[in-house]
Amino acid sequence: MLELKLHSECIACQVQVRFKDLQRVITDESKRFSLMIKVLNLLMKEVEERGRDITPTHLGTKLFRFIKIVTGISDPYEDEKRRECINGLKLYNVLNKELKSLDVMSRVVKCIKLALIGNALDLGVAGYIPPNTQYILKESEVIKIRECDIELILKMFKKARIISFILDNTGEAVFDKLLSESVRNLKTYTIAIVKSGAFQNDITIKEAEYLELSSSFDEVLETGTDAASIFLEELTPRVKRAINESDVLISKGMANFEYLSEVDEVINKPIIYMLKAKCRPVAKELGVNVGDYVLRTKIKS
Repeated sequence: MLELKLHSECIACQVQVRFKDLQRVITDESKRFSLMIKVLNLLMKEVEERGRDITPTHLGTKLFRFIKIVTGISDPYEDEKRRECINGLKLYNVLNKELKSLDVMSRVVKCIKLALIGNALDLGVAGYIPPNTQYILKESEVIKIRECDIELILKMFKKARIISFILDNTGEAVFDKLLSESVRNLKTYTIAIVKSGAFQNDITIKEAEYLELSSSFDEVLETGTDAASIFLEELTPRVKRAINESDVLISKGMANFEYLSEVDEVINKPIIYMLKAKCRPVAKELGVNVGDYVLRTKIKS
């Protein structure tokens, strides 16, 4: 179990990202200024009360929920997510045709790389500029993965009856579709877990339906919450049961890593973390460089 403490730069990151949230939806500078002061006051209140014990995922969740309340806009990233869906589906169709020429296990390996690189499509990290989806194709040919044991992961996939994918950004979900389809060829039952409400550009049940995840996964479940990760105390009974019944969990992205690495002993399931380390605190916790792709397994205790 890891404990990712709040770093000083996490505070700076939250300020920058929350400003971008407001910039997306509020054009009047006076109103935006007033709302930004309220965001800063809430941030300082949380940090002063809880210090470094408040995790970046919990702080980000609280602040983004506040943004939605004070602006009256339930999904500030709705337009960006729709564009990501449209572009992603075009790429999905191209890749799906190419993957059909591969044998079963080669296809799984290729899809692992695509799903991992897809995590680069993140709008929620200060100072980080996500690439376009075409970048994924080129990067998948030359990717260097840290903490990588593909053979172990393939064994985990082969043995698993049920694998639950805890999804992250909307743009990368088409690559998760491809990975799920390749794993289902191994006679494994796959479940996609998506958010019920909006958090940044993360996938919700609305985008899941647009992307037709139900055609690629055996089940698509919504968490019942809009939290940055799958906060156990907020999950629906069905999602809790799915996690408990899964043989393997696939955790996409930094927020899910930050949270799940703190509760992995409670969950007590094998977890495969798939993420790009986009900031220094996460990279430091993982023992990698900023910008590295990480594929790390956590075997249950």
